[in-house]
Amino acid sequence: MRKARFLIAVAVMVPGGLLAQQPAEQPTEQQAAARPITDFTIPEILAEVQKLQVARRYNEAANALNYVLQKEPTNIDALRLAGDISWETQNAWQARQYWLRVRQIQPNDFGANFGLGLVHLSSGQYRQALNYLEPAARTAPADRLLDALIALARAYRGAFDLEKSLQTAMRAVQLDPESYDAWYLLVTLWVEQASTDEDFDKALAGAERLRQIATNALQTSPTPEANSRLNAAYDLYLQVLYAFRQVLFERNPDGTLSDRLLPGRERRAAAVIGRIVDIMLLQAELRQRLMLFQILDLATQAVRYDGGSNPESLLRVASLQARVGQLDAARQTLQRVLEIDPDNEPARRQLQMLESAATGSAATPAQPTPAGGGTGATTPTP
Repeated sequence: MRKARFLIAVAVMVPGGLLAQQPAEQPTEQQAAARPITDFTIPEILAEVQKLQVARRYNEAANALNYVLQKEPTNIDALRLAGDISWETQNAWQARQYWLRVRQIQPNDFGANFGLGLVHLSSGQYRQALNYLEPAARTAPADRLLDALIALARAYRGAFDLEKSLQTAMRAVQLDPESYDAWYLLVTLWVEQASTDEDFDKALAGAERLRQIATNALQTSPTPEANSRLNAAYDLYLQVLYAFRQVLFERNPDGTLSDRLLPGRERRAAAVIGRIVDIMLLQAELRQRLMLFQILDLATQAVRYDGGSNPESLLRVASLQARVGQLDAARQTLQRVLEIDPDNEPARRQLQMLESAATGSAATPAQPTPAGGGTGATTPTP
């Protein structure tokens, strides 16, 4: 198998559009020694384009695809990839043109239908999105079915077909019970349609499940993105709890909710309010950690400006990495400090503390257990 990278040295016009390009950079010495694109077969070029796409080297991928489409203007794989790359580089109009060309050749192509569905979904054209997402869900390969179902459920919701939206979201959750996106959508639908205590309890149980999924993901990978997803889960959790007002408070003559509790609902209201307090406390801690990530970005910038050789700057970064749960990165940073300054006692002391931690300990600080009680027998305890 040939492993040499090819030199992308073409930027040709393609009938129906040209993939967005930026001025070509001067090839490096390694690239200059690579074989030219003309030495590769079309399948080999497309395989390389997929690698470039994953690496987000979109200019090189665009050049290669333009070369392929000049040779084979109806190559479905190339057209589909051109649409995907246009979408990823935020050129929705161009992505749509490529995907429409794929559908002209192969109407039931999953990638084209799914992509066109996303184009319309993102612009709020929900009924138009259904024209593409329904066939996409029918033809989706196993590893893309979850994405197709979630997008389809969102389109049904936007088109006010709530029954189909709920059925599709539940199918997505059954397909992958650990899917954050599927659970988020399902809980949103449950709370929007809730009208009884049982409905709200079900939505609350779903919100707790979503919180567990997001918390587990954060412990596995303590990144700013994982923190943001947990924060969104907390927001939805609070939305469910506040929606309990519909079954706890009397309504005014005009139908709006009053501040008067329904008779006999005092204990239930107290439990709901207690849960709100618990979740708000958890979210406050999380938001503090999100702020620490922002501070860590600044501290890392200082290290770059210092040339990566200032022990004081590195110690600051290591401390922040440990606080946000990036323990391996903190160890590496401290080891770097000791390489620069073997006698640095603060670095040695911090490293010993990290290495003495039990193997397999959680990557993030344990979540505190809320002090409040539940909202009822069917309500989960966070």
